[in-house]
Amino acid sequence: MLREILRLKARKDLQLSQLLSRGFTLRTYADPVANSSSGESVLARAARVVQAFSPNSPQLSASQIARSADLSTSTAHRLCLQMLEVGLLDRLDNGNFVLGGRAWESFLQTSPIERLRALSQPILGRLHAKLRCYVALAIPDFPQRQTLNLDYRDEFGEAEILAYHGGRADIFMTSSGIALLAFGPQQWLKELKSGGPLLRPTFFGDPVETSVVMEQVQLCQERGYSHIIGGVVAENTAIAAPVWGPHSSVVAAVSCTILTEQADPAHISEAVMNAADELSIRITSMKRFAY
Repeated sequence: MLREILRLKARKDLQLSQLLSRGFTLRTYADPVANSSSGESVLARAARVVQAFSPNSPQLSASQIARSADLSTSTAHRLCLQMLEVGLLDRLDNGNFVLGGRAWESFLQTSPIERLRALSQPILGRLHAKLRCYVALAIPDFPQRQTLNLDYRDEFGEAEILAYHGGRADIFMTSSGIALLAFGPQQWLKELKSGGPLLRPTFFGDPVETSVVMEQVQLCQERGYSHIIGGVVAENTAIAAPVWGPHSSVVAAVSCTILTEQADPAHISEAVMNAADELSIRITSMKRFAY
């Protein structure tokens, strides 16, 4: 068998050398996932295309995507067409691109984040009706020191809210973030503490002293919920409680934000903790919940 393989290979090599000697040239094709000259993979550049879209820019032209994603116009156009073919992008009649319906469909059906959001919806609805103020669900992104706002209810309430659906915040700036830090893996709390005496937010708010954050975390660990008065918005009070997953790990936080002058901390904290506990029970009762 080995001799036969070697014989066939020698014949192929001979045929190739004969073709080359007669003036034929070899044409090579680019690997669709190969790195660019800068060393960045096609997948990384495609991710930058997706990240170019925002609530304020839900549809973009190829040139706008190029500017936002810091890509050449030709690269952006080529990537957009390739992503269009596989459903990651759709194209409108005006020629602009939007995030693709096929991608949304896959996310909706399979994402554990979407499953968590769906589980929380009736609970958030009842909490909002009971407290009649802004309530929200957030999940942690510990490596980035951020929280992601998954869902909220704001039909009732007068407090000024800076967060938005699908928006991010620095984990040390919000009541949800404090609750997640308090009951999440301690390595992230240690890294935050070792970052210096002052923590500077990326999204909104003024710099905050690390010692103040650590004090809030300690109080949260003692009480079981975070309680911030006059944080990012001076007139607001925010309370949050952790949501637990099937492996006794914190996976999210339920929060409430209300004007301080209207706040009843004891009543609010009890309601928020009950909502977080109810969501925790729903999650842990699901055999296939993965997050």
